[in-house]
Amino acid sequence: MDLRDKVAVLTAAGAGIGRSVAKRFGHLGAHVVVSDRDSAAAKTVADDIVADGGKAIGVTCDVSIDEDIASLANAAEQIGPIEVLFNNAGVAVGGPIGKIPLDDWRWVFEVNVLGQVRAINAFLPGMAHRGSGLIINTSSSLALFPEAPLLLPYICSKAGIFGFTEALTLMCAPLGVRVMVLAPHITETNFLFSARLSGIDPEQAMKALPLSELQPPEAVADALFRAIETGQFLATNAPHADSLLLDRAAEGFEPKVRSCPSLADPIAGMARLLAGARNPEPTTDARDSLSIRDNRSRP
Repeated sequence: MDLRDKVAVLTAAGAGIGRSVAKRFGHLGAHVVVSDRDSAAAKTVADDIVADGGKAIGVTCDVSIDEDIASLANAAEQIGPIEVLFNNAGVAVGGPIGKIPLDDWRWVFEVNVLGQVRAINAFLPGMAHRGSGLIINTSSSLALFPEAPLLLPYICSKAGIFGFTEALTLMCAPLGVRVMVLAPHITETNFLFSARLSGIDPEQAMKALPLSELQPPEAVADALFRAIETGQFLATNAPHADSLLLDRAAEGFEPKVRSCPSLADPIAGMARLLAGARNPEPTTDARDSLSIRDNRSRP
């Protein structure tokens, strides 16, 4: 895909995965519109792209606010026709089922799902009119392998994005617009430390994630751009994703731990939270295991 002088719009691109992808677009010659809730972070990433010889602007945007999406679209269209939309903004909610406020369920869907819908509503008409464009929706490897049950609302929203993106692909294909999904694996972000958690703390939730498979944001960007070049619908850096998905299908998609067998015991232990039992303190401080960055996006 020739990205030279094409306009690429990214949400939640101020840090983490979004920042890595934004810089990659800039390196490939795109004119990058870096948006983020954090104005300073968006400007910093845009300035870095320009300093490296690329073209970029920073725009403040909260994807849960209609007016912010309209302002983002206006700023981007001043540059030229939008060729790429990367929907990357996301938040996390977790806890034992029954202890999570409904307002938190609404919030995670407002940002993770409706945030993408807002952006697509703003940018797809122009792409369809020209018969050209690429939309990338960020889901999660947890949508493929939902093995962190204490993150039920997050997983639900990301699985919804996966189904939404599949259906959108079929809708957009006759229009000449390509749609694909990115399903990052556990990544070095502050994902859980910026989450809304009920009845648990970040360290407890972190115990049910495969920290041994922690990867830098650049690994996600690598997987994404490989999929862009090869024409794949799904981009993921989850280890052995193809074979694990085949295993799931062969076993009738029976829910169980597949991608990281060592998670079975922590998941069983956390289930006691549903009965109000005390969960043991984590033996490893999650803050020592993760790079803490505020990018409001999770794998």
